[in-house]
Amino acid sequence: MEQEALRYYRVDPRIALLVLIPLNAGVTLYPHIGFQIASMALILILMLICRRPFSALKWMIAYLLIFFFAHLPGISGWEWLSPLGSMLLMFQRVFPVAAFASLCLVTTRSGEFARALQTLGLPSKLIVSLCVALRFVPTLAHEFKAVAEAMRIRGLASSPVAVVAHPARTVEHLMVPVIGRLGIIADELGNAVVARGADTNRKRSSYYDLHIRAADIALLVIEYALFAAMVLAKIGVRVL
Repeated sequence: MEQEALRYYRVDPRIALLVLIPLNAGVTLYPHIGFQIASMALILILMLICRRPFSALKWMIAYLLIFFFAHLPGISGWEWLSPLGSMLLMFQRVFPVAAFASLCLVTTRSGEFARALQTLGLPSKLIVSLCVALRFVPTLAHEFKAVAEAMRIRGLASSPVAVVAHPARTVEHLMVPVIGRLGIIADELGNAVVARGADTNRKRSSYYDLHIRAADIALLVIEYALFAAMVLAKIGVRVL
C-alpha cells in the first residue's frame, strides 16, 4: 500500500516552498479577489491530482461557507453582521495558504522536507529543528482528539447541545489535560532533536532523491503568473 501511494503525484518540497512565497505575499498585499479564487481553485485541483478528493471537498465547502458569510453584510446590508464579516474576510485571505500548506504536510515526509532544505544550503541544526517542529502539529491534533474522546466516554461532552450549554466547563476539561500533555511532548521533541544529531556539523545523507517533474514546473509557472496578474491589476494595468 505504501509503495502504491508513492506512485501518486506529490508536490516537490522545493517547489512547494517557492509556491508559498506568492501565496503569502498575496495575503500581505491584500489580494485581489480574482487571484484568491484562482489560487484556491488551483489548490483544489492539485488535491484531486494528489488523490485526496475528500480533502478537496472539505476545503471547498469550508471556503464557500466563509466566502458567503464574509460578504453577506455587504450583500444584505445588515450592518450588525459587519464585525463577523470583517473577521471572516481575514480567514478568507489566508485560506489558500492554509489549504496548500495542509496538502504539503500530509503528502510530504519529514525526510523529503529535510532533503529539500539541504539542497537549499540551510544549516543542519535549523533543518532538524524545523522537521521536528512540523511533527508537533499532527501530534497536538492527536492529543486533542484523544482528550475529546475521553470526554465523550465520561459524558462530559456527550452532544453538541451539552457543549453549547456549558462552554466554560467544556474548555476547562479539554484544555487542562492537553496543556499537561504539552510538557511531556516538549520533552519528547527535545529528545528527538538530539537523537537526530542536530548538534553535529557533518554533512548529512538522505534516503530520498527528489525529482522536479513537469507538473511541478507547471504549478510554479501558473501560481507566479496569477501573482503577476494580481500585482499588475493593483497598480492599474488592465489584465485580460
